[in-house]
Amino acid sequence: MMKQAVKIKETLSDESRMEEDCWNICSFDFAKSCKGKRLPRTIKRGILDFGKIGSITMREELKSFYRQIILTRRRSARTFICSLKVCHYMIDFLSSLPGNKSTLDYEEDDLYKKYKKFLKAKNEACILRDHAVRKEQKYHVYLEDSCPVLEIKSFYQFLLDQKNKDIPETDKDIWDVKRLPFQVTVQSSRPRYILNFTGITQLPIRKIFKKYILQRLKLRKLSTVMDDMKAMNLFSDFLRRYYPDVKELPQLTRPVVLDYFRYIDSRHYVYTTAKSRKGCLKTFFENVIYLDLAEIPTNLILRKDYRQQIHIVPRVIPQSVMDQLQEAIPKLPQPVQNIVILIAKIGMRINEACRLSIRCLKKDSEGGYYIEYYQYKTEHYNRIPISDSMAELIKEQQTETKKRDPHAAFLFTIQSGRGKNHLYPQESVSRMLNILAVKEKITGPDGKIFRFQSHQFRHTVATDYARQGFSPLMIQSLLGHRSPKSIMPYVEYSRDMEKEKLRAFFEKEGKRLSAAVNGPQGKDRYVPLVNGYCTDSSDLCEDAWICYSCSMFSMDAADKALMRQYLVRVRQKAEDMEMKGFVRESQLYRNLERNIIQAMEESDHDRSQ
Repeated sequence: MMKQAVKIKETLSDESRMEEDCWNICSFDFAKSCKGKRLPRTIKRGILDFGKIGSITMREELKSFYRQIILTRRRSARTFICSLKVCHYMIDFLSSLPGNKSTLDYEEDDLYKKYKKFLKAKNEACILRDHAVRKEQKYHVYLEDSCPVLEIKSFYQFLLDQKNKDIPETDKDIWDVKRLPFQVTVQSSRPRYILNFTGITQLPIRKIFKKYILQRLKLRKLSTVMDDMKAMNLFSDFLRRYYPDVKELPQLTRPVVLDYFRYIDSRHYVYTTAKSRKGCLKTFFENVIYLDLAEIPTNLILRKDYRQQIHIVPRVIPQSVMDQLQEAIPKLPQPVQNIVILIAKIGMRINEACRLSIRCLKKDSEGGYYIEYYQYKTEHYNRIPISDSMAELIKEQQTETKKRDPHAAFLFTIQSGRGKNHLYPQESVSRMLNILAVKEKITGPDGKIFRFQSHQFRHTVATDYARQGFSPLMIQSLLGHRSPKSIMPYVEYSRDMEKEKLRAFFEKEGKRLSAAVNGPQGKDRYVPLVNGYCTDSSDLCEDAWICYSCSMFSMDAADKALMRQYLVRVRQKAEDMEMKGFVRESQLYRNLERNIIQAMEESDHDRSQ
């Protein structure tokens, strides 16, 4: 009996394969998710030969870098395979460096210059041109590093992190809040985890500010701490430019701080931003004194220096802009369409709309729909009644999201390159809105391209509620405001609009009264109409299509005879519409009939006077 040799194929894990100096990426379990997908030609060069690198230290450093990327799935398999060309550049570049050095033995800037020179020899671009819509609603072209340059920067930063991994996070100048010894509240629709203190060039001030921020993170949200960072970076930049000798907090004087406040005012910030920059600095100084972090004067900033009462006008989106947006909105991606409709019709904050739960739609005992959602700003749940059409929109979005991810927890998600579903970023919504405004030429009343800001929709909805006569408490409930004081600017703005309309009405009535008292001075002064004339010749009337019900309409005896004939035709048309079952059309003709009769009666009354 012949013995058959049974060949046993040893199954290796990706970690075992990565111990070798030559990696065949296509044989990795990591690459199996790409099976059946269209891949670029770089798949033919799926071999990464780290043995080319003469320096054993650099070889292990680069292997460690790509090992971490693969095992942590920082890049999807397809993205990694598509970037194999960049991996080969990294291997070839490190193999060209002399000696048995570590990559960290080179200065960061010097290493980047050598690598860019290497890329140019390979005819590879180091800088790419991109564009974005800026504040003035114009495309701004800017330069950014190419993928190969970003790769070596990520590699160098990875090595620095590995070198400093035993150093406490709070001793570093760049913090990753996920590595702090306590949990920090992060806004999921706008995830930001890095706090960079290197912009504070005065080292003694930076040291004290880091201690202050550490305490703030324990008590405040990360978004609040980000405002503190912006304020301190601006203050540090001001000191570097205008007071370079000031390096420590005890050197600060009140004239220096007042100069800084004037500097803020010269930058033309909106009121709330300017107040925030000043207020954050005042809070920092107060906590420095309270926590005994440094000896500084107690009267550097007074309340009167930054808190000025001003009348805040709501940023309402003009109706003409909303009409243009309504026509152009189908050109946005479907999830973005639905988010914009929610914030435009309901007045939700953009971060609340992006973080809506997949189960946010509820039904009350009477069959009416409402949305239940958590407000992170006020830290409580809010309920908003919605129409059936809005409920159908949410149901369609639920179906679409569950089709893509049956276990989705949120209503609006987007799939990343690694195949994972994440919350839809709120910055993406604003960016797409403004790109749409530029492409579709959505213009404001001034004729310029309108710039959308997501919070403007909330102001617009609140003002509409006030115009419709909603009480401040009801508006507060619908929008989820903490205090009724927040609602008063919308109510006052609505009242101002009503006063303007009332003033325009009185002016129009005054013209009619003047014409009635002084008598007609020839029809040349009036605007001719069908079967009559308008006594207001000043400008085109926005109500010109309902002239017969307007107080400026008038007629003489000849006009009245023609009007009777016209009234007969209108009645016949109304009866014809009723016989055909066109209810809405018949109502319009009946309203026109009523207006004509009223105009004829008023004409008879004026003649009798």
